[in-house]
Parts: sequence; C-alpha cells; structure tokens
Amino acid sequence: MNLFKHLRYKAYCELRKKKGQVHIRKIKEGLGDVELLGIKSYSGYDRSLSVKQYLLNFVGGKKLINAILLSYALGTKIYFLPIPRPYQEYLQKNGIKVSKFFCNLTFLFYLVIFWCYGLLYFFKSILTSIIFAEQKSGKKYIYFDRISHDNLPLKASNVTSYDIISWVIDHFGISDKFIYHPVKKSMQTKYRGNTLKFQKKPFIIDFFSSNCVKVIIKASKKILSALVSFKWDQYLLLKEDLDDIFYNYGSKSNTNLIKYFIPNHVTIYRPLWTYKAEKNGVDIITYFYSISSTPLSADKKQYDYENISLMNWPKNLIFDPIQKEEYDKLMANKVKNQLVPPIYFNTSSKSINENHQNIIAVFDIDPQRRSSHFGISSYNDYDFDLYKVHKNFLMDIINADKNNECTFMIKPKRKLPKKRSVIKYTELLDELNKYDNVIVLPPEIPTFHLIEKAKLIISFPFTSTSVIAKLMSKRSIFYDSTNQLNLNDPGAHGIEIINNNTIQKWLKTNLK
Repeated sequence: MNLFKHLRYKAYCELRKKKGQVHIRKIKEGLGDVELLGIKSYSGYDRSLSVKQYLLNFVGGKKLINAILLSYALGTKIYFLPIPRPYQEYLQKNGIKVSKFFCNLTFLFYLVIFWCYGLLYFFKSILTSIIFAEQKSGKKYIYFDRISHDNLPLKASNVTSYDIISWVIDHFGISDKFIYHPVKKSMQTKYRGNTLKFQKKPFIIDFFSSNCVKVIIKASKKILSALVSFKWDQYLLLKEDLDDIFYNYGSKSNTNLIKYFIPNHVTIYRPLWTYKAEKNGVDIITYFYSISSTPLSADKKQYDYENISLMNWPKNLIFDPIQKEEYDKLMANKVKNQLVPPIYFNTSSKSINENHQNIIAVFDIDPQRRSSHFGISSYNDYDFDLYKVHKNFLMDIINADKNNECTFMIKPKRKLPKKRSVIKYTELLDELNKYDNVIVLPPEIPTFHLIEKAKLIISFPFTSTSVIAKLMSKRSIFYDSTNQLNLNDPGAHGIEIINNNTIQKWLKTNLK
C-alpha cells in the first residue's frame, strides 16, 4: 500500500468510527444543486446541466472521496482536485478545506488535457474511418452500448440466454433489424430474425462520402473555437461536441439508428449527440437491471448522493414499482420512467444440475477489503462490509436447516480481483462447498436461472435478487443476521426482512 493510500485508509477508518460517511453523502448530494453560471446552452439542451453531469461523473465520486480523506489525514487543504470555483466554494461552506489557488491550477491543467484529448480523438476518428471503413447499410438498426461478451446471446439451443439483447427482442418485438454492439472479436450472426454485428460506436464517419469535407471543417472549427474561446465548458466537452458533429454529419446511414440502449450503472451523464438523435425520432433508452437500494442512513434520512435527480435520459426502463416511484419524485417531469418486467443483463452457458430438490438460493454480496474500497454508502453505517457479518449471514441460514431437507446454492455477486477480495471469505466459501447440502456456484451462473430453479430465495440486504424473485412469484426474503435493520426499512422495497430470531422458523414453515 503506497503512502497516500495508507493515509487515506487511516482517515477512512476514523471517519467510519464517527459515522462521518453520512457527512460525505450530504456533500455529494449538495454538489448536484450547485449552479454553474455563464454556460451558454445550444440546440435545445441545457448545457449547464450536461457540464454538471459530466463533471460529477468525472470528479464527484472516487476522486472527491480520496481528496477529502487525504485532507483529513494530513490536516491540510485539498490541493489537487480539478474542480471549478463554485464547487470549491461549496466544499468550503461545508467544512472542507480547499486551496483555491492549487485547485484552480489543477482544473486549468485538466482543461488543457481534455482539449488535447479532443484533438487526438478527432485525428484518431478520421484515421479509423479511412483505415477501417465500416460497411454501410440502408437498414434500420439498433445499438446496444457499454456491453461485453457476456451480454451477447448464447448460440446454444439447449440453454436459455438471459442476456439484455434477448430481453429487448422479446419485450419490444424486434425483428428483421441490424443490431449493433461494441463487443470486439465477435462474429456477425443471425439471431431470432435479426443480424447481430460489431460496430464500435452508435454512429460512423464515412470518409469516402461527400459529407466528409463538411465533417472535417465543422470539427476543425469546433476545435479551434474551443481553444480561443477561453470558456471552460468548451475545453471540457470538446470530445462530446465532436461526437455530436460525427453523429449529425458523419454518414447518412446514421439516420437509420432507431433505438439506442445503454445500461444504467447510475449513469447520470447523457451524451450530447443523443439530444439531436432524440429530435430525429431515435428512442434513447437507459435501463436499470438492478434496484440500487441501500438501508436508511445512520441519521434515518435518505440522500441522493449519486445525483439521480440530475439524470435526464428521456426514457428509463425500471422493473421495480417502488424504485420507479422514487425516481418519479427525483427526476424531471420530462423523463419517462417505464415499468417493465425484470430485465436480463448478462448470461452464461453454465447451468445448474437438474437432480437437486428443494433448492434454496442464497445471494450474498462479497465483502471487499476496506483498504481497497472506501465505500460511503449506508451499508457502511451498519458495518455490513465486515467479514463476520457475511459469515454469520451464510452460517445462520445453513445451520437453520437441521434436517438437511434442502440444498443451499450460494451465488457470490461477482468475482473480485485478489487485491480487493477478503481471503477469509474466499476460504469460507471453499469450506462451505464441502458440505453435503451446500453448493457454491460460480458468479457467472445467471441470476434468473438460479431463481427459476429455486424454491426459496434468501438475499443479503438489499440485493436486487429478492425483488426479482418476488416479481417472478417466488417466495423471497432479506435476511439480516445483525438484527440492526428496522424490519420496515424502505430499502427493502416491500420485501420481508427476517432477522436471526426467526430465520429457522421461516425456513421450516416454507419448506413444507
């Protein structure tokens, strides 16, 4: 662990003792309300909002937390955080020491970097359009952004594919369309009457078209005007402004885009090109494949510290009614939150043995090393990231079935890298896997596959799995081994919370 990280970790531990993460959540929420004046809007979109979204995505998360922790550890001001003056003043008002001189200097340095990156992006985009000219099609097409290999449909006919593309095809009745995605080294294939094909971005630049000169001229003007404007939003969003030009003028085939899908990992920034695309009739859709729910804060309040209220994607697909209700209150009136069935996202060819009876699916959240993950969510108010909490969660459930009437299938949420994983937890899973009535599944097993096979679903508070299970008409609960949670905590989204005084009775009753 390097010196700065060690100092941040020590400050983080002290912060946790005093429940100081609540204060940081308040600060992060308040950053979303800070006005950035003097930013001129263009083409029917609120550029000030876009700048705010972009900045908070870039610097309002881990960079901000690390800067605050280092400031606490050293007892000094924040020196090298690239934030504009309104954010500096806001932090100072909230008790965070900030060096205006060095933060301004750092911010200017980053603006130059962003402008240079935009210039490099321009040359790279033009060269790519020459060397790797993409085949144009006159057909209407759909684009799935920010997905990887495990989000593509499975080719095998004997397994169900729980991927986002299959879900969209089924939900929207898509047929006879080109479906593009950014997954490299994937073969063009036919799937349910559609053509699946790699395309790096939702739009292309056709260098050999008559429009190419216009693209180069407009992009060059934008680069130069940004440089001489001395307006910081022009530097910061240069790459985004170029994408707007590339979409509008890069190729006539860009007008064939009809739907654009992007997963929402709390993605508050909306790309500038999507505003013009929306005007052109493109369905711009972001989807929440999880509920992103946490317990009430230590001070019994809820904070919008992920700045959901700044989102202005025109259409959000949400599968949980309670989450939809919350987001309807947070987001602008122009945003349409649409309730849909539970959303598939990633899939795998791995499956569960058909011979097991009375399967109880147990969904845990892998604890991470505090020294590597400085979380500030309300999970930390209850110390839910401690190894012993997860150990008790698993052992209480397994020990509650004295007569081995069922098979417990434990599905870890993800495969963590070694530097972030808790060794004792990995060893615990290895030991539990030796039990006759316990199977630890690989994280790749599709969540929906396990829920469909299971009789009962037990989840660590508050993973999406129990909510999904309930919507699939399965008996599901959240189990709190610590007895700390209020049994009516709104984070449960209507799912029953069981504590360690009642887990045995619940299992016995529901296994009958």
